[in-house]
Amino acid sequence: MTIIFAGFGQATYFSAVCVQSIGLPRFQLQLNKETNSSLSQDAIQLIINGTEVDVSSITLDANHTQSLDGMDESLLFKRSNISVTVLTSSGISIEAAAGNVSWNAMNLLSLIELEM
Repeated sequence: MTIIFAGFGQATYFSAVCVQSIGLPRFQLQLNKETNSSLSQDAIQLIINGTEVDVSSITLDANHTQSLDGMDESLLFKRSNISVTVLTSSGISIEAAAGNVSWNAMNLLSLIELEM
């Protein structure tokens, strides 16, 4: 989506990313547009193979990864107060962070990083 910010011109931002890789579960990180919170458990949705996963089930520890009970172990997760990271066994890493940036009362995805 591209929006025009007064005095700054145009800016493109992403509010979701979905990754499908052979042999891995499909996962999606998206910004929850229904909140004004910048906390990761409120502002970021994690969807794996079409099912939403409660972000608060990921231990709040930005320095360590973990697998989730009942989840394919080829996906690892870590969470801070403002971000959620999904790492795959194939080397893909996606980090989504909700910032305090607001536009029309919705938070914007402030960071999305794809590493291979």
